[in-house]
Amino acid sequence: MQGLLSGDIQVDMQVMVTEQKSAWSDAINRGEAVSLGKSRVDHWKSAFVVPTYVVEQNPGLKTVQDIRSFKDVFPQDGGKVILWTCLSAWSCSKTNKAQIEAYGLNDIIVLKEPGSRLDLFKSHWNAEGRGEPWLGFLWSPSQGSVGQSVTLLEEPPCLDGAGPESGCSHPAELTRIVAHPGLEDSSSEIVEFLKKWDFGPATEMAAHTRLAELGATFQDTAIWWLRDQEDVWTQWIAPEVARKVLDALSKETPELAEVDEPAICPSNSGEDNSFRAVHAVGNWGMTERIEWGVDPVPEDYFRFLQRINANWVGISVALNIEGSLDSTVERIYEGFISTFTDDALTIMIDALHQHGCNVYLTLAFETNGADDAEHPVKRWQLGDPNMAREDAKILPENWPWGLDHPDHERFVAEF
Repeated sequence: MQGLLSGDIQVDMQVMVTEQKSAWSDAINRGEAVSLGKSRVDHWKSAFVVPTYVVEQNPGLKTVQDIRSFKDVFPQDGGKVILWTCLSAWSCSKTNKAQIEAYGLNDIIVLKEPGSRLDLFKSHWNAEGRGEPWLGFLWSPSQGSVGQSVTLLEEPPCLDGAGPESGCSHPAELTRIVAHPGLEDSSSEIVEFLKKWDFGPATEMAAHTRLAELGATFQDTAIWWLRDQEDVWTQWIAPEVARKVLDALSKETPELAEVDEPAICPSNSGEDNSFRAVHAVGNWGMTERIEWGVDPVPEDYFRFLQRINANWVGISVALNIEGSLDSTVERIYEGFISTFTDDALTIMIDALHQHGCNVYLTLAFETNGADDAEHPVKRWQLGDPNMAREDAKILPENWPWGLDHPDHERFVAEF
């Protein structure tokens, strides 16, 4: 921001307001800088996020302290409300625990740690899919919140010098487009364009994914976005300017499409016998690189594999189980953790082989919400005869894996 104040630059597209409150306020108040709007959506995070339908169904549920009055609304463990928290390796895990203590909610809330980032998101998605209450930590933009209707329960703001661990909310991460005041006189059309700028959370997630997972460059990602979102950005500029941009785009070839010959997975035959694998961990609709079942598979995907030196691709085929008494393992083709159709698998495997890639398949049991079912079970518990003694949620009569269960032999044979 210093370059902006000195006049060395005319526009700063990403001023982190939260991190430099004092300098920001002083510059705006003295007229040394002009805010033109949001650079991107305000980032937020909170340990007290609920699906919006929960507060709509319970009008008095507004603040963190209201959880006490609405305790019976939420899933519980040992008589306490379950709050899905961060992984223990994340700093927010300690912060969330400290917040619960500072708010005096230890007696009614128990923290539940997910096994992974995906497990955290899945707990939310599964609850949303069933229209059930859920309470936990989320942030935006993330795959766990973008596209979902969520509400942050109100918390008191942090006083100067205080952090969330003292019993106050996480401050939003505010980013703004800021211009030198002289720009309004010299280039009013640019100012008007920047005031219309709108880089929403879904767009930001898509751009991050393209950069990180597909290995695209910034230039390629920009070209991709301009082509994909033409109906958005053309509303920000004059028609004659839009025509010039579209004309320039027609002459651009993204870096990901420069190679004419098919991409070939690197061979693992050689002196070092090195290999690298990528794994498609289920038909969750989360991978934006390819759409399963599309024939032909986009060549960009194989160039991505080539660039990261991957010569093995693993595909996990989901087998679904509804509860501890369910002996009929099924393939479900719709829903959150659905399996791949035979046609989609055949198309992908054939395409990978044609591009010189090795393929391995795994079968993965997916309990898909059975963790909180009437007869709960986690996939890693399957087959363990002692689980009814180790998990208080599992009753012996609901665990036919137990050797002394009267239905043990039939259940195991059918499974």
